Amino acid sequence: MATTIQDVITYVETKYTGLTVKEVTKGSKPIYQEFAYKAASMQMQKKQILKSTVHAETDCEVEEQYVDINVQCSLKGEEKGEVLKGIPPVRVFFKK
Repeated sequence: MATTIQDVITYVETKYTGLTVKEVTKGSKPIYQEFAYKAASMQMQKKQILKSTVHAETDCEVEEQYVDINVQCSLKGEEKGEVLKGIPPVRVFFKK
């Protein structure tokens, strides 16, 4: 089964309790931005992006074995939700 955007978010938030994923990018290309899906009218698009695969959303070639993505997080429950600095990229491996 291919890794989805939701899988990545769940992994990060489970492994690093106390963090909330705010944004997922590959380089400068936004893949998921929490703030963009706040409106009720955007919930269907949010569900679609969360179900989509990392491979498809990062435009990787078929032969690529992995991709490094950037995950921006903030502390859970923080009102401002300031993005934390120094979070390393997440490497997602594709199953062959």
